[in-house]
Formats: sequence, C-alpha cells, structure tokens
Amino acid sequence: MELFETIFSWLTSDKMLKLLIPVLVILLFEHLILRYCYNKPSSIERLLNPSQSAKTDMVAWSVYYIFFRFFDKAFSYLALPGLVFIAAREAQKHYQVEGVLGDWMPENFVLAVIIWLVVYDFPHYVSHWLMHKIPVLWRYHRYHHAAEEMNIITGIRISLAERFLNSSLHLAIAIALLGLQNPGVPFFALLTRRIIDLLQHSNLPWGYGWFGYILASPRFHKIHHSRDVLDFDRNYGNIFSFWDFIFRTHNSRYESDRRSADTCLLGLPDSTEAKQYNSPFTGIFRHTFLFPVFRYLSKIKSGVQDRRSSMG
Repeated sequence: MELFETIFSWLTSDKMLKLLIPVLVILLFEHLILRYCYNKPSSIERLLNPSQSAKTDMVAWSVYYIFFRFFDKAFSYLALPGLVFIAAREAQKHYQVEGVLGDWMPENFVLAVIIWLVVYDFPHYVSHWLMHKIPVLWRYHRYHHAAEEMNIITGIRISLAERFLNSSLHLAIAIALLGLQNPGVPFFALLTRRIIDLLQHSNLPWGYGWFGYILASPRFHKIHHSRDVLDFDRNYGNIFSFWDFIFRTHNSRYESDRRSADTCLLGLPDSTEAKQYNSPFTGIFRHTFLFPVFRYLSKIKSGVQDRRSSMG
C-alpha cells in the first residue's frame, strides 16, 4: 500500500507539470508517430491551431481538470481514479466493503485489475447503448458526438450531466460486485482506462489487428463518431470491443474494411445542432441549470452590440 500511496501522491501533487504528465506523454507519442510514420496532423497541431470543435474540447478539459481543481484536490487530471482511491482508503478506516463477489477476487494484483476493468466496462457499454437509444439521455451524449475532429482530449468532452451520472453508476456497480479490499486495484484499473481512452480518441490509424477484437482501438472508436447514423449507432465498447461482438452491435462496414474509419466524416448529422454544441463556452453547460443563464447573458450581449451598431 505504501507504493500505491506514493504513486498516488506523486500523480496528484499540486505541481501543474505532474498534473499534465500523462496527457503530455501521450500527446508527444501520438505526434511523433503521426508526423514521422504517417505524415498526418497530430493532436498537438490541432490544439495549437484549434477549430471550433477543438476549442470546445479544450474548454471541457479545462473545466474538469483545472477549474474543478480549485474546489477539490481530488479533481486532478486523474480525477476519477484519484477520487476512487481516496474514497476507498477512507472507507476502509470505518468498514470493510466486501462486495457480492469480493471473496472470489484473486490475490494476484494484475489479474484483479483486469477483472475490475471488465466489470467496470460492462455497465459503461450498457449505458452507452442506452444513451444512443433513449432520447433524454441522447440529449446529454450529443455534446460528445458533436466533435468534428478527433484529438487526445476529445474523450474528456462530455456533458456535466453525463459525467456525474455515469461516474456514479458505473463505480457503484463495480464496488457492489467486487468490493474495495484493496483500493489500489480500482485506482490502477481506472488509470489504465484513462490511458486507453486517451489513445482511443487520438488520430492514430490503428485497428490493433486481431487484438482489436478484444480492445477498442482508435479506428474502432473513430467510426463510432461518424456523422452517419448507421456508423455512430455501433461500436459502443469503451475499453473492450468484445462486448460489441458478443451482443452483435459492432459496425459491419468497419469489420469489412477498418480503413473506412480513416475517411469518415465526424460529428452530428445536423450541422446546425453541431454548431450549437461546438460553442466552446456554452456547449458543456447545455441541458444544465446554468445554460439558461449563459443564454440570457448572450442575449444581453447581442442587444448591447445591436444598440452600439444602430448608434454608430
């Protein structure tokens, strides 16, 4: 436990450099691979010369991993893993959370992390499918799908409602089933998930070969972001792609030609709707109680500008 606590303290220290290390490493890795192996623009280049979609991604990242940090130290770049670790460590001081299947958890740490990943990912697969099928949930999820290009931080672009709903639900299910005997297990499971998610939203033209039937690759997920309804209603797996193959929700077009993910157009089918969600400073607050406030302030701003124009 001393090792886990040391790593956790290092990753969640107050130094901004340490906060950014995971994303910076993957950003640099993706840049080198795309530039020198594929001669394609990287996330770094897209973020340095951002489109409206990339600006929206940057605002979402700032809200979750910089702005929130001023209110709760647990909202670091590894917000969810850090929060789970702290909660688990505090919970252990008061009571033991065994879990329904806790007695069956192996002592081997790596195997326990893999089991946690599988159990955590299945509710995510189900809720992702539901968000595409139930209109009120799709309203929240559209913010993520409005992205018209992929970069490393696109995975962080989720609405406030979806973030808190999913985070609480998936964790509650995993904890109820597996327990919290070793807080280091869920911490490293969710850390692994975050790394996979960063790579998954990169522009790397990788399908992972036969391993793509197990793990969701960048290509596998990219075609899910296609603006074609037949594409984005498929490939729901977040960590593991095998859920889609088991439940027959995989994309047959992608299966026949994985390179189709490289040329598909991304975003929402309705360009007007996409523009609304790609508004950097209001998109993340759509469908929350804050959005009417922003809309009212926007109307005031427009009124002032119109008045100045008429006076000029």
